[in-house]
Amino acid sequence: MNSPHMSTAGPPDNRPQHAYAPAGGPVHASGPVPVPMTITAGVLGIALSALAAVGVLVILLIQGKEALRPIVNDVFVQELGFMPKDSSSLIDATLTEGYNTLWLRAVVSVVFGIITLAFALWTRGGRNWARVTLIIFVLLASGVWVRDVTDVGPTSVLALDAVGLVAGLVGLVLLWLPPSGRYIKERKALRRRR
Repeated sequence: MNSPHMSTAGPPDNRPQHAYAPAGGPVHASGPVPVPMTITAGVLGIALSALAAVGVLVILLIQGKEALRPIVNDVFVQELGFMPKDSSSLIDATLTEGYNTLWLRAVVSVVFGIITLAFALWTRGGRNWARVTLIIFVLLASGVWVRDVTDVGPTSVLALDAVGLVAGLVGLVLLWLPPSGRYIKERKALRRRR
């Protein structure tokens, strides 16, 4: 008869041992905690929003002010009812101002895209502070995207801004779903044990 205090002959048990985090999910002593799909999809959403911002910048670099010319011409005709003959300097000034505004918004969106992607990757690494900070930056970036989507501009720019807005917000929500929260807790518990 074997008692719990007696050892039995045989090979040692080399299977990985599991400790359980307060959240109830396993924290693997032999390796990293598996990343849930909510985290992966959330990071991909944030990455897509950053990529959309870069796409807007590329479109503005390639097309330049000429992307705005049809829009500016339409605005002049709508507001005045006709196109004045000597309006080229006014149109050029309007094109320059509109292009500079779109360019500035695109640069700000790219900067926010880089920052949000960095915080999303830190969140993927199990850092809750990054997930909390990500709220601020995604909402700031969303403000720029909303402003772009509700303004006049080239259709391709508006479409990419809409993609950036939706992908960023969906990505943020995914990072706050319960499986993401459990993952963050498990990673924190694993770091404390090391």
